[in-house]
Amino acid sequence: DWIVNVGGTPIDPPTAPDVAGCVNTSVTLTASGAAGSQVYQWYDAAVGGTLLASTASFSTPVLSTSTSYFVGIFDTVGG
Repeated sequence: DWIVNVGGTPIDPPTAPDVAGCVNTSVTLTASGAAGSQVYQWYDAAVGGTLLASTASFSTPVLSTSTSYFVGIFDTVGG
């Protein structure tokens, strides 16, 4: 989990529990903690990753190996 706040009110980091699944299946990851105009952003890397989804839940592609995903909260109004 990570957070970036430039000016404005600090944003609490999201909560997203670890999830285990079987080989060659998809899993659904779910984050919580956003409020008001805040949205979740799921990435495939902690830094410089590709934005995968902007929803509370994210369904992975079919996974054949252990894979990490990263979620943050972005405030669409306050930056």
